[in-house]
Amino acid sequence: MAEWFKATVLKTVEGYPPSQGSNPCLSANPRVEDLLLSVLLVDDHLLVRAGLKQILATVKGIRVVAEVDSGEQVLAIVKKESVDVIVMDTRLPGLGSLETCRRLLLHDADCKIVMLAESTEEVLAARFLQLGVTGYLTRSCSIEEFSNTIRKAALGQRYITADVAQQLALRHVGEVSPLERLSERELQILEMITHAKSVQEIADLLYLSPKTVNSHRYRLFAKLQIESDVALTHLALRWGLLTDLHLHELAKSYAHDTD
Repeated sequence: MAEWFKATVLKTVEGYPPSQGSNPCLSANPRVEDLLLSVLLVDDHLLVRAGLKQILATVKGIRVVAEVDSGEQVLAIVKKESVDVIVMDTRLPGLGSLETCRRLLLHDADCKIVMLAESTEEVLAARFLQLGVTGYLTRSCSIEEFSNTIRKAALGQRYITADVAQQLALRHVGEVSPLERLSERELQILEMITHAKSVQEIADLLYLSPKTVNSHRYRLFAKLQIESDVALTHLALRWGLLTDLHLHELAKSYAHDTD
């Protein structure tokens, strides 16, 4: 994985297509324009899903067969039916995007997942790529890049959008994010804390005991040299893991809890 990851980043930055991987279907060299691909959209914002669905409706050979707003719903769907490509937001509520991808790939190692991010934050991008997602785009990508990435993913070709690849290639130049110190589990718990999940809710979602969740929580506090969930939220915002929109939703959640 490490060698593929390095090669893919460097090739994308240099302007060459990423390697195709070892998918046996590629040897037949199918014409991608002749394929009819089924896509599952995953985003917790209705307007975003509607926009993506409308965009893909204009693309020949790609059909959105379902749309959901959580990782839990994705896992329920893939147990019953198969889709060619899953297009998923990098910041889902509830189970979270990282844990959802991990479970999808445990269920089916050949699952094709294209992540759609709001920013080029390299720590999050690196974690998804290390998990084994097939593609990684930002929402600033063109319609052509979006549709072509879906087609590449269906054929087993991995792709990282150029601006993210650039960030990954330069990730150790200059200031290094403190979030690099966190394990995958700690990053998952950080994500859930910054989505206003309680320790008990996180424990239920990750099939852990509250004591174990708290142990991870205090360990990540120590690694980041902070002492509260508020400080954690500020840090997540500072390093691009939490957007202004998610911060606004978090504030509304806290206000509702205190009513």
